[in-house]
Amino acid sequence: MKRFILSSLLILSALLSQAQESSCGTELTAEHYKNLVELAGNARRIAAMRSGSIKIPVKVHIVQNEDGYSGLSIDDIIVEFDKLNDLFSGADMEFYLSSEVDYVKDGAFYDFNQNEEARLAASRDEPNALNIYFVGSITNKQGNEICGYTYYPEAGRDRIFVAGGCLKNSSTLAHEIGHYFSLIHTHGISGIDPEAVNGKNCEKAGDLICDTPADPNLLGKVDGNCNYTAHDRDANGDAYDPDTRNIMSYAPSYCRSEFSYEQFEVMTASYLANKNYLVANENYSPIADFVSSVRFNDEVSNKLQIKVYANPGADQLGVEILDGLEGEFRVQVFNIMGNLVYEQSMDTYNQGNKMILDLSANVSGVYFVNVVGKGRHASEKVMLM
Repeated sequence: MKRFILSSLLILSALLSQAQESSCGTELTAEHYKNLVELAGNARRIAAMRSGSIKIPVKVHIVQNEDGYSGLSIDDIIVEFDKLNDLFSGADMEFYLSSEVDYVKDGAFYDFNQNEEARLAASRDEPNALNIYFVGSITNKQGNEICGYTYYPEAGRDRIFVAGGCLKNSSTLAHEIGHYFSLIHTHGISGIDPEAVNGKNCEKAGDLICDTPADPNLLGKVDGNCNYTAHDRDANGDAYDPDTRNIMSYAPSYCRSEFSYEQFEVMTASYLANKNYLVANENYSPIADFVSSVRFNDEVSNKLQIKVYANPGADQLGVEILDGLEGEFRVQVFNIMGNLVYEQSMDTYNQGNKMILDLSANVSGVYFVNVVGKGRHASEKVMLM
């Protein structure tokens, strides 16, 4: 007989989000690479010109489908920005949020195609702010599904697009902000000499940053414990020893958790050289104000109140919707790798607000119970013993 251990979650874990992760869609131009050579070479001098902390104003746009469902609440976003502020403290940057969230209830943009960007964003962009659009999914111009994309400074666009399922891995948004402030991938780009393992060409090859180790492109080369598993060698025959924790790498999202010191210098220099018009004013507030504001959270949250409990004497779970809402809901169970192992509809109007889930066919481990409907959602983590 299996046993269940339950604990409430505000968000799905980063491991669940891993299954939804695709590649980065930010496109590097020859113009930016040329400018980055100069910026990286002078980053320390430019960064030293900073006076005081950098307060970045952010306008949040949340795209919903026709039912008002976005897959995210503002609470989810606040949690991630709280993490971002910790991460970007190394560049003495802090993100401030506008108190007016832009909710876009338009199913045509929920599953977002990059070709539709102008139609969605041109009239919604907040001037002199970093506009971040959270959508259901993103398909790029080549027809591939991606996690997010943005623009380098030369484009003159203050926009980042993030697929909702990728926000919760806690590295996609940071990765795209890194691009926004001029960083490129740690493995560099095709057509440019790769960085040698000995680092002797680090100022003109790879990512142009010398304190990030040479990177052969980590996509598919890192295991579940964040260990580099390939045996690539550079042109000199030296074995790579890349940093699988770097935010700008192609390691799995759950591995990426840090920038290097020189990456912080380049981002600071990029702000001073290219984005110094981004200054939070009285219309933007620090994240701590939102965390402590019950009124704000209550007004914009779309959390669904549920209860998940073990059914005594059987390998079953009970799910109960506590909000008194009537209608159609989807009840899903994912394993820790993000694979859907159980799904069933729940009609509270005709069948009541309780349901029994039979998970006896599943092996022991961590699972996530997800309930979605009526423009709301909730998740709980389950340990199946």
